[in-house]
Amino acid sequence: MNAHTADGLAASQSNESPWAESLTGLNVQVVAPRLPVVAPDACTSPGAALAVAGGVPCSAPATPLLVALNDPDRATRSVPALAGISAAVGEREIRVVVATGSHVFDEPTRRAHEAPLRAVAGDIAIRWHSGTGDAAETTGGHVTVGEYSCDPWLAEAQDVVAIGSVEPHWFAGLTGSYKTLSVGLMSRADIAKSHVFALDVAARPLVLVGNPVHEEIVRTMDALLEGRSVVALDHLGEQWVAGSPVDNLHALLPIARERWGCAVEKPLDFLVARVLPPLDGVLYQAEKGLKNSEHAVRDGGVIVIDAACERGVGPRRFMDLLARAPDESAARALIDAEGYRLGDHKAVRLRALQGRGVAIGVVAPTFPRADADVAGIRVLADRAEAAAFIKSHVGDGASGVFLEDGAHTVVHLQEQVNEQGQACS
Repeated sequence: MNAHTADGLAASQSNESPWAESLTGLNVQVVAPRLPVVAPDACTSPGAALAVAGGVPCSAPATPLLVALNDPDRATRSVPALAGISAAVGEREIRVVVATGSHVFDEPTRRAHEAPLRAVAGDIAIRWHSGTGDAAETTGGHVTVGEYSCDPWLAEAQDVVAIGSVEPHWFAGLTGSYKTLSVGLMSRADIAKSHVFALDVAARPLVLVGNPVHEEIVRTMDALLEGRSVVALDHLGEQWVAGSPVDNLHALLPIARERWGCAVEKPLDFLVARVLPPLDGVLYQAEKGLKNSEHAVRDGGVIVIDAACERGVGPRRFMDLLARAPDESAARALIDAEGYRLGDHKAVRLRALQGRGVAIGVVAPTFPRADADVAGIRVLADRAEAAAFIKSHVGDGASGVFLEDGAHTVVHLQEQVNEQGQACS
C-alpha cells in the first residue's frame, strides 16, 4: 500500500492497533491522520490571523458585529476564536449566531455550548438558528435574501465574522466557514438546493474543483453575503487563517490532504472505519466513516463502521426513503417523482454502494435491528463478530485498511483524484 503518492496525499500508517489484532488472518493496514507540519510563518492563534487580515470588519461600527460559529456537532475551536474577536472589537456589541443548518439540539446541549462562549465574551446575545423556520419557535423565522431564505441576524448584519474548521466533508469536499455562512444559516428547503447535488458521484471528500456541491455552496454564500463586509476565520489543527471564506479553503486544502488523505494503488477488499465522538452518536453522522472512503473499496467488498450510535438513526428522512427503495434505481425514481428532500442523498448513495455488492456492518450492539434491516446493514456485537463478518464475505488473506478516524480520514484510489484535487474517475 502506497501512502505517499505523486498527488501529495499522505496518512500515517502502521499495523499496531487493537482492531488490527482482532482481524487475524487478514492483511490489514492501520491508517491514522498525520499531524500537519505548521510553517514557521503560519498563524497559530486566531488573534494573529485576524491581525494579518487587518482585523475584524468595521464598515458600520455603530451596528453589532455578527459572529457566526458552528454547532456542537463540529469540533471547531470557536471559544479561542471568539475570545480573539472580542478582544479586537473592544466595546462594540457582538451578536453570536450558532449555525445549526438542519440540526436540532436540546436545551441542556445549548447551554453547555454557550457557557464557554459567554465566559470569554461576556453577556453577549446568542441566537440558535433554526432550519425549520417555525414561527412558533423563538429561534425560528427566516428573511428572504435574493433567491434564498436565511437567518434574520445574517440578513440584517453589515459586518460579519465567521468561525470555521477545515476538515474533509464526504460530499462538499471540505468543511469551513463558507458552510457556516451558507448551509448553517439557511432554511432546510434552501439547504436542499445545494445538497441535491450530493446525488452526483463527483461530490467527494477533499475535492473542490468540479465538485457540484462545493460550487453550489460557494454560489449561495456569495449571494447571501453581497453588500456585507465579511472576514472568515478558519483553522486546521493549530493553524489559523483569516480572509475570504473561499481563499481560506484553498490555502488549507493542501494541508488537509496531507493530514487526512491516503491513496492506495488498487481497490481494497475491506475497510474498517472507527468514528470518534461526537460523530459516533447517530448513524446519520457516523455514516461519514463509510462515505469518505467508499470509492476505494472493490465491488463485492466489505465496509464496517465502528460507532456506538447510542442515539440510533438520527434524522430519519434517509431511513424513510430506504424503507421504500430496495435499490438505487427505486430511490432515484422516488426522488424524481416526489422531489428531493434533505437526507435523500444518503439513501441513494447507500443503495448505490450496496448495488456494487459491498456488504456493510456497524459495530453498535444497541442499534435498533429493525432500522438496520431496512438499511441493509448488519449490526455487529464486537470486533470478533466484525472480523467474522468480513471473512465471510472476502475470505482469509484479504487486504484492507483500518481507519483510526474514519469520519475524517479519506482513502481513495490513486487514479481517482488528480494533482489539482479534482475527481477524475
